[in-house]
Amino acid sequence: MISHPSDGWASLAPLAGDIRRAVEQGLTLYLHNVDARGLPFARRVLPEAGLKPVQSAPDEPVRIVRNGPLTWGISSQQLHWYDRAPTSGVRPLLPFPGLGFTAGVPHEAYVSDGRLLRVPLGEGWVVIDQVPWHDAPGNEEEARRYASILLTNLRVASGESPAPSAQ
Repeated sequence: MISHPSDGWASLAPLAGDIRRAVEQGLTLYLHNVDARGLPFARRVLPEAGLKPVQSAPDEPVRIVRNGPLTWGISSQQLHWYDRAPTSGVRPLLPFPGLGFTAGVPHEAYVSDGRLLRVPLGEGWVVIDQVPWHDAPGNEEEARRYASILLTNLRVASGESPAPSAQ
């Protein structure tokens, strides 16, 4: 799982080949919030994909476009986050940046405009999640719910210790 590495995306560049080989052998690589700094790394892992930023129209709703293993338990309504800043009233919190692909590259899009993608690579998958759940002012509960369901669907352990059993 890679989301804004503390020492920057550039530090991962030398590992791109090793990471790609691990995915080809059956692992799942989860990339979150691939911004302009992370795009070169993602392109090194998936050079054939021709990854490029995509921006949706400000009035286009974010929606689930495929029900499947990544979106089980997530509805389009859970992705309708709003800007609740005191000076703005209430308006849609957009844009969520997405990623586009070169035509013909196999992939599965789960959320509109490339905001949640799953790309087969050998025996494994690369999952790219552009839904900004890490920074959703005024929408923290919706963001936590989305991230929790998605990470559960990816079978990511929470890191929490199980509750002690009663003796």
